Amino acid sequence: MRPRLKRAGLALAFAALSLGIPLILVETGLRLFAPQTLALNVSEWDPNYGWRNRPGARGFFQTPEFRFEIKVNSLGHRGGETSRAKPPRTFRILGLGDSFALGHGVDGDSCFLAVAERELKRRAAAGGGRRVEVLNAGVGKWGTAQEYLYLTREGLGLEPDLVLLAFCVDNDFENNRETSVLRLEGDQLVPVASPEPTVRAVQRITRSLPGYEFLTAHSHLVNFLRVHATVLNDRAHAADGEPMVGDPDPDPARDLTTSLAITTRIMDALAEATRRAGVPLAILFVPSFAQSDPERWAAYHPIQDMRPKEAAVAELSAHLDSLGVSVLDPLPHLREVSRTQLLYLPLDIHLNAAGSQVLGQWLADRLTGERLVSF
Repeated sequence: MRPRLKRAGLALAFAALSLGIPLILVETGLRLFAPQTLALNVSEWDPNYGWRNRPGARGFFQTPEFRFEIKVNSLGHRGGETSRAKPPRTFRILGLGDSFALGHGVDGDSCFLAVAERELKRRAAAGGGRRVEVLNAGVGKWGTAQEYLYLTREGLGLEPDLVLLAFCVDNDFENNRETSVLRLEGDQLVPVASPEPTVRAVQRITRSLPGYEFLTAHSHLVNFLRVHATVLNDRAHAADGEPMVGDPDPDPARDLTTSLAITTRIMDALAEATRRAGVPLAILFVPSFAQSDPERWAAYHPIQDMRPKEAAVAELSAHLDSLGVSVLDPLPHLREVSRTQLLYLPLDIHLNAAGSQVLGQWLADRLTGERLVSF
């Protein structure tokens, strides 16, 4: 019996080495020549929005450029716990947006919505008025379509006194054209159910495996497989012709024209939803790195002509103004400050802690100055 057990043990050891050595070599190669972003994702599939922050999730992102942790509360928002019902004597702001609003690249107390909240709380306390609460409902890679759906399905139920939507100039026009959660039928926006992608089902399973969090924090191979599974899944869905608000156009100028038309229609729906609820709506245009600091941008990335998008922002701003929607554009201020400070993560292109501080302080000033917040 012992010789058989010994042979079986040797066979298992040989099999483990046969599998382990190639994995170790691949892991070493990735670390040396193609380091991966180490991340524990906090999002999950959602049939209404495609994906959302998973309530109660804790995660992290680590690159050679930055590391930050993220905590999601029970409402699916970044930040500490708060009640669904608005507390008495509270002015509540609902912040909507994508990864810029979420604060990708910085810790939770450094994202611009948190900075603005602290400053508004300070001013409210100094004046002896109502407390101020800012709910950070930002979700990475969301477009205005998801934000509109969230507002109408859940956001207005949180009793906000102001809805603040952060529109990312760099990619939200494209996101709104490519979204698969709304279909444009004539002049109507029709919600489209989002089936659970295979990669999300796998993610749900792997998240429960022992040691998965450790591997995501340390293994470049695991993160390589995770990211490429998502890429392959996205390509498969595109090939299947998933429903979209608009289809890409090979002509960039026509493409932006289509994206602007779709974005304008979604903004109309947002304005109508907030008007019916009796809640003011403000749109914050978050400038891109290429707009705010062109010289530093050119040192890290290919030259990008942002004039077409700036023209689209100007046209959209005029339309929003005609609807009575407040428009907040910090671009001139960020350009001025960027002469002496680096406000973006050069490679990742999100706001860094300094940029978040500058934008958050500017936002608090504008909300107060335009009397969008009352204490």
